[in-house]
Amino acid sequence: MSTRNRRISSEQVAGLLAGLLLTGAATAALYFLRGRAETETIALLYLLPVGFSTALWGLAPGVGSAILATPPIFLISAGTA
Repeated sequence: MSTRNRRISSEQVAGLLAGLLLTGAATAALYFLRGRAETETIALLYLLPVGFSTALWGLAPGVGSAILATPPIFLISAGTA
């Protein structure tokens, strides 16, 4: 059996960073909606940067964005309860 040496390309790293920055920007923008929008609405709005980064840059940036988007959803819901 041969083992493949997989290297991360610069495009993948750039896509991952762009996806994380996009989700961080969405977190900053959605922070101001925490008192005016339902938690479910904010959670659905997080799907936009996650889906966008997945469609443009691939699976790894999408997963990274989804992981980054998870904690703010719980923090926003805990603050409004």
